[in-house]
Amino acid sequence: VAKKQAIVRPELAAPPLRAPPLSAPPLLMTKAAPGARPALVEVSDVTPASAAATPAPSVSQLESEVLRKRPVDMAEGPQNGEALRRKAEQAAEAMVVVARLLAKREALAAQLDAAQRAADEKAAEGRRLREQLRSLFGAEDACRERLKAKASQRLES
Repeated sequence: VAKKQAIVRPELAAPPLRAPPLSAPPLLMTKAAPGARPALVEVSDVTPASAAATPAPSVSQLESEVLRKRPVDMAEGPQNGEALRRKAEQAAEAMVVVARLLAKREALAAQLDAAQRAADEKAAEGRRLREQLRSLFGAEDACRERLKAKASQRLES
């Protein structure tokens, strides 16, 4: 059986992923600027208050769960290595996709903010123009009254 080799584009290639030790706090990816790599932060730094109320499982519970889920016979071989390599490539590609989506979300949020600012400026400009129009109508009415008064004085004299 011939094995298919996946061709990985250089821009998608990432260093091999390593799982943190079980005693380390869980990590989360943060948003990154376009073209930059996302940073990893501890979950405790970004956990919402509602999630902080639920107790986290202890390290020993996590270790026992990992041991329970681990297959008894972990034969190291080319098939297992190939599967791990594929998983690592998939994880790296997923990270790239997530980074692109985060960048796109940031760009869309910036566009939305700019559109809202422009709409607010247009509304303010419309209010200023309406106020200016009212003042011009008032000046026109005052001028008309003065001309009427002047014309009536000439007719009486």
